[in-house]
Amino acid sequence: MDQIVFHGVRINSIICEAIKNKVRLRCEYGGETRIVEPQCHGITNKRREVIRIVEIYPGDGAGEAIEGKLFIVSKMAHLKPGRHYNSKDKAMEYVHC
Repeated sequence: MDQIVFHGVRINSIICEAIKNKVRLRCEYGGETRIVEPQCHGITNKRREVIRIVEIYPGDGAGEAIEGKLFIVSKMAHLKPGRHYNSKDKAMEYVHC
């Protein structure tokens, strides 16, 4: 996997590829397995790599997806590939994909 450095932060290229190819990702976050659709990927003003997602699974408990969650990439374990892109996400100082 190629290393990407953006504004001094190493970037997870799996996320960029998922956004580019419009595919879902699977990971563990907060002790739960999750399936997410990446929306936007960038860096906060504190230089944390983050991803804005729609959580498909487990969702809201009633079977509905949860839109607009922000995950810290360093807390995502076992990340692997599994639409919407907002280049103006206000939680991110820099957006690169």
